[in-house]
Amino acid sequence: MTTEAPARSALDEPVIERGETGIRILLTILYAIAFRVASTVFFAFVIFELGWALVTRRVPHDRVRALANRILSYMYETTRYMSYNLADRPFPLSDFTPEFESVPSAEELAPDVEAAAERTPTDEPDAD
Repeated sequence: MTTEAPARSALDEPVIERGETGIRILLTILYAIAFRVASTVFFAFVIFELGWALVTRRVPHDRVRALANRILSYMYETTRYMSYNLADRPFPLSDFTPEFESVPSAEELAPDVEAAAERTPTDEPDAD
């Protein structure tokens, strides 16, 4: 059985078939819509997390932050596919995107509250 090598241009670069480009154009339009939906959902998560932190004075739960991280990872992967920096098709044509970075613990994100509580008004420099 013989396999043909991909077609190459005069500059020795691979040539993309027009049919493949047409499919990629359609997929890019669909992924652009998915990106827009994901960015809206991500923005809603950001507003929720900020509201949660404002009301409770605590970092949002790990699961909320992890889901926001997964959405952000998906947006990154779709952007890479749309810009020809990724050959594999993102979700839903493949598995959902794994997280690119792990979510830090709440302790790593929370400011040093105890140190702020121990500080007294006399500890601050005079404005004179």
